[in-house]
Amino acid sequence: MADGNTAPYRRDLPPKITRIGGQAFNGFAAALVRTEPGIYDNGAWPEHRLIMQTAHAPIGVHCRCDGIVSSRVQVYGDFDLQPAGTPGVWNDDGPSEMMVMSFSPAFLRSTAEGLEMDVARAELNPRMQARDACIEHIALALKAELESGTPLSRLYGESLGVALTSRVLQRFGAASKAAHGLSRRQHRRVLDYIDNHLDEDLSLAELAAVAGVSVSHFTVLFRRTTSQSVHRFVVQRRVLRARELLLAGDMSIAQVALETGFAHQSHLARCMRKVVGLTPSEVVRCR
Repeated sequence: MADGNTAPYRRDLPPKITRIGGQAFNGFAAALVRTEPGIYDNGAWPEHRLIMQTAHAPIGVHCRCDGIVSSRVQVYGDFDLQPAGTPGVWNDDGPSEMMVMSFSPAFLRSTAEGLEMDVARAELNPRMQARDACIEHIALALKAELESGTPLSRLYGESLGVALTSRVLQRFGAASKAAHGLSRRQHRRVLDYIDNHLDEDLSLAELAAVAGVSVSHFTVLFRRTTSQSVHRFVVQRRVLRARELLLAGDMSIAQVALETGFAHQSHLARCMRKVVGLTPSEVVRCR
């Protein structure tokens, strides 16, 4: 499994999963599990799966999903989206707790119809280490119910399933982005430009020029595409890049702050705690 693009998976640690609670509904299911360090080969499931960390202790994760490779420190609220039919392998360096939420393609299509989306284009792509406040709120509501030991009513469970799937479509569905936001090509160009200029004082005018639209149009399209303001998105990308550099261990915290476009070390610390729940010093200790 190891190659030049990813960290080697530790095959000496057999996977252990303890199911704390779970419940299935019509096209939607949720389970709370605790996991031990090891390799989890999820294969290609017939359902879409959203896997969110609900443990507060950060863990190192190396994963591959449909050609996407990710090595990161995963924290509370981070989630991966594994579309139906997409194979994935995860290697966890430490124990954790996860909310695993799955929904069938038919459930996704019916939700898209309710949102008046083009059902034929309501597709999902893999997403690694995504974050979304609404999805986190829904996941924690499900977690609380599963921990209570009392079965969810069908109405409540299905309502949470529809709310989750609706938010996933709005954030990550191809239909919503293609019809109402930046095109995939525009989105990729802007994303690449941001990532290649994180240490600079970016402006709306230059990002709009990259997308080929006016500033006012760009801000609307960008929010529809990412569900975030341009400023919040850029700060998040800077924090994630800073975390990568801190884990690499080649720079001091102050150097990392400048390299990723923060005014100073304390500015980085404030933003990092807000985005990932850790300070730079705590990230360094995770190495």
